Amino acid sequence: MKMPERDINRPMQGKDFLVEVYIPGVLGKWCVFGGQRDGSLDVEADVVDMTEARSDGWGYARVAARSWKMDIDTLFMLTDEARDYIRVAAAMGTPVYLRIRDSIGAMRTGRGIITDTSEDWAHDEAAGFSITIEGLGPLNNT
Repeated sequence: MKMPERDINRPMQGKDFLVEVYIPGVLGKWCVFGGQRDGSLDVEADVVDMTEARSDGWGYARVAARSWKMDIDTLFMLTDEARDYIRVAAAMGTPVYLRIRDSIGAMRTGRGIITDTSEDWAHDEAAGFSITIEGLGPLNNT
């Protein structure tokens, strides 16, 4: 899928990002989630308090375990390979690979597990599909 062209001197919009999924043994290629509308990526770190009596009243801390989580909201498209395979992977507990691409070529990749899927079929609105993926290991810049 071709990304929209953009002026690199302007702020990016959400439409400048695409999320793709690859599921080994289930889906043999990278697939874009159809009808992407909204997404968020949260990267967090646990903190270990290293403050001691000789710290002169100053707190000291170290980063411990880090984690990431992604939420993706899409429109419910009639044909969407990614959504169909996400359903299978969620039911089987199969890890998935994610790739986040932006319109200037930067990519981040990671492996995660599907912890939540939800479908919304409101009578008077566009039908939607939402996924939450919790990272297994690092999210890499490629």
